[in-house]
Amino acid sequence: MKKITTTVILLFTVAVALSQTITVELLTDAYASETRWGILDSNDNLIAQNATLANETSVTTNVNVTTTECYRFVILDSYGDGIAGYNGSAPGSLSVSYNGVYVGGFTTANSGFGSRFVVYGIGEGCHNVDAKMSAINQVPFAAAGDISITCTVENTGLNNLTSFDVNYRVDNGAVVTQNVTGVNLSIGDRNEVTFTTPWAATTGDYTITAWVSNANASGNDEDLNNDSKELGISIASQATQRLPLYEEFTSSTCGPCAGFNTNNFNDAFLAANTGNYSLIKYQMNWPGVGGDPYYTAEGGVRRDYYSVTGVPTLALDGVDDNPNFFQNTAQLQPVLNQVNAKPAFFTMAAIHSVHALANEVVVEVDIDPYLSGDYVLHAALIEGRTTANVATNGETYFTDVMMKMIPDANGTAVTFTEGAHLKQVLTASLVGTHIEEMSDLKVVVFIQHNASKSVMQSVTSTENATAAVDNYIFEAVSIYPNPTKGKLNIKTDREINLSFSDMLGRVVFVKDSIREETTLDLSNLEKGIYIVSIFDGAHKGTQKIIIE
Repeated sequence: MKKITTTVILLFTVAVALSQTITVELLTDAYASETRWGILDSNDNLIAQNATLANETSVTTNVNVTTTECYRFVILDSYGDGIAGYNGSAPGSLSVSYNGVYVGGFTTANSGFGSRFVVYGIGEGCHNVDAKMSAINQVPFAAAGDISITCTVENTGLNNLTSFDVNYRVDNGAVVTQNVTGVNLSIGDRNEVTFTTPWAATTGDYTITAWVSNANASGNDEDLNNDSKELGISIASQATQRLPLYEEFTSSTCGPCAGFNTNNFNDAFLAANTGNYSLIKYQMNWPGVGGDPYYTAEGGVRRDYYSVTGVPTLALDGVDDNPNFFQNTAQLQPVLNQVNAKPAFFTMAAIHSVHALANEVVVEVDIDPYLSGDYVLHAALIEGRTTANVATNGETYFTDVMMKMIPDANGTAVTFTEGAHLKQVLTASLVGTHIEEMSDLKVVVFIQHNASKSVMQSVTSTENATAAVDNYIFEAVSIYPNPTKGKLNIKTDREINLSFSDMLGRVVFVKDSIREETTLDLSNLEKGIYIVSIFDGAHKGTQKIIIE
């Protein structure tokens, strides 16, 4: 019996030694949806993260961890002002403990940490000397010529990092080594290094390997598993002019969105840069109750793709730029100029047609690639101006609103071969969309690299002239008022037939042989959005009607 008791005590002691606790005590501010946190191990694996957070609420989370690992705690704020509150609301606070001992955090007085706050070196498995190759800072495509290789080294050890070597080679080529001294990096600090010896790149596909060595001139790096990184890179045969793509995540229930769209990313800025960008705006289903009436699940897919957690958020060519960076138009312009000056490696042209009676959009895209690889081709049908989604933030109209991704928000996977022309036809049904008028629709087409999220090229499609006949009929026919309480006036100089369909495509009302000004009574129809199809024997057209 004594031996059994001893064994049980020993097992209990081992279990306690291998299982420790990280405690997170968080007081949220009034914008908890903008906040998220996580705990990562030394291999960057996410081992714990927050559950849904409520506004201005204290929540304590205990996470069991092992003694063999070194952890870090990261808290993020999507708007970029920390959890310091807004417009006089109460700020939040944070305390992170390991086995009851405080290891990091901040008080309410210091809660404006910006976008990111990190507590490093949590746990008993942290090394004293550990230099980590954090990243190779190149996009995975470039033009031929001399390329300066840049990498980032991070100190993940408890001792300060004062010197190290960085190395790189391309495929099985010669190793380039560069010594770095005169630094004093605490745990979590990073140092970006640009090699003075560039790579003379020629057209083709390559692998760059970069690694860190000789940490603190001792060779005693205690974790060799995080010393190197690899990056596949394609070198293009030639370059062409880039047309950058803006993607804005916004909402008619978002107060800051109104200010951003009115004072910063506004009509004046966009008009001054006509022809220098493409633009898609995704209306979100928050922050107000119910969100924007024109939110779509496809917009939600794009939001999740970029990990957007707050609005307004503006992405330029796939790079998420917090709107706090864009405080005024003077800052927007140089950023756009900088991106516009970057080379593109695809030439692209597109033509589209909207078939009103068939409720379908067809886009034909021609692409000439100057490099090879796997990419995704996206197309978005957008409406130039909408008003029926006005909600609570004071904006009276909205521009460039995404109505339908073509064929869907996942896009079309495409494998390009350098020099091989590609023609792609994309189609999508318009049934169930929020289109207000067919006359101000356009299509934005873009190529995206999924792994890096980089937008490679964009273009605004040209409307197919043969489809313009669908809009010709509105020169002779007027339908008003819109929205209507139920009475709809028809004014025409020719005989027309009308057909009303709901957003599921079901015909709910038909009126034939209208020859002069007529008033229709639609009060028996349910409130909502309808598509009226008009036909005069030669020309066809459609228009969205809203019954209030």
